[in-house]
Amino acid sequence: MWKFLIALGPILLSGCAKVNIDRASMPTLTEGRSVDIGKDSSASVGSIMYSEYSYYASKIAVTRAAFSTSILFSKIAIPAGSQLLQAAVDGALAYCTIRPAYFAVGESRSVCLFDTRGAGIFDQFYIVDTLSTIRYDASVPYRVEEASSDSGGYKNELLYQGIAGDVIKISYREYTNNLARPAFQQDLSYTLHRISPTEISFRGANIVVADADNNRIRYRVMSGFSSH
Repeated sequence: MWKFLIALGPILLSGCAKVNIDRASMPTLTEGRSVDIGKDSSASVGSIMYSEYSYYASKIAVTRAAFSTSILFSKIAIPAGSQLLQAAVDGALAYCTIRPAYFAVGESRSVCLFDTRGAGIFDQFYIVDTLSTIRYDASVPYRVEEASSDSGGYKNELLYQGIAGDVIKISYREYTNNLARPAFQQDLSYTLHRISPTEISFRGANIVVADADNNRIRYRVMSGFSSH
């Protein structure tokens, strides 16, 4: 996806708008852990107890519905779920398609969309690399989310899954490169001690559980994962 940054910006031709990819869309390193070591914490059923992560990502817009229209003998087609990179078009905030969305005889181009009302709906669009600054009407709902790059990265996490009798249920998930889908997952079980704290150890991570039920778990992370 990041090859598009080179192809799109900056673009400047006589009489056309200037398009610059915004710094917020450039991949930046995100790393850390979800809770501090040695600090009392809690998690509800189905949520993350502890995670460690290091990956490059950026903010993108994702269209929530398809959009298509015609301009003379050309066509605009943006499928639902399309990813758009944040950009500045003549200084105005826009999101530009990574793949071509403008199609005419013998050519195809990217399209930049604007949310002029800040309502979560793109209401205007501009065709990149044309000898015009004209904006056309649009109606494309969207959301903004984080997207990881295709290069290396990882995220390891432990999720609380409740208890069954005196057994604590936890899921371990390991993500590498593609952080949208776990590369490895394992279900874990630990006996809950009602009188003394329960200790959970997995892949170097050590967690001391104060108490747990089918709604919430209270604990303290004593050490993180030993390797990734």
